[in-house]
Amino acid sequence: MTITVTGTALKRGSFVVTEDPLFGLRTESVELKASTAYSHGTGPNQINAVASFSLTIPAATTATLDLMDVGQTAFQFGGRVAFTAVKELHAQNKETTAGRVALWGTAGANDATGYAARLDPGGSIHVSSPVSGFAVNNANRYLSIANPGGSPVTLDVLIAGIGTYADT
Repeated sequence: MTITVTGTALKRGSFVVTEDPLFGLRTESVELKASTAYSHGTGPNQINAVASFSLTIPAATTATLDLMDVGQTAFQFGGRVAFTAVKELHAQNKETTAGRVALWGTAGANDATGYAARLDPGGSIHVSSPVSGFAVNNANRYLSIANPGGSPVTLDVLIAGIGTYADT
């Protein structure tokens, strides 16, 4: 079976600031847009593997993702993905209740003090390295995500990059 992967990563932030100074109303808009198109392959701006899944982390625990053995592929294909480089990674906290946070990129299991990002309810993280990707190897294959709270937290995760699929 041949699998071909292509895609586009879209990022957009748009904000409007309004001020009412002494001499009249002033409004200013700020917008940032970025788009990266990926073709199939293993070079710059290319991907050949995608994983997409929901991850529920029980209360007061840490989930560890093995990027060299991801058990969920996109579009409900069976099998596993072994990434060697991650070019796009997006995660969103699906919770809506205050206090249900996820600590993304903890130093290890059960570490709730040092982390790369705090995902509050509805919050998300997106990292991108379209040219060379973030290398995945035996030294840096694990990604830890902690749930320091007393209730489960569910994240939607999408990973795209260079890797191989294996049937299960």
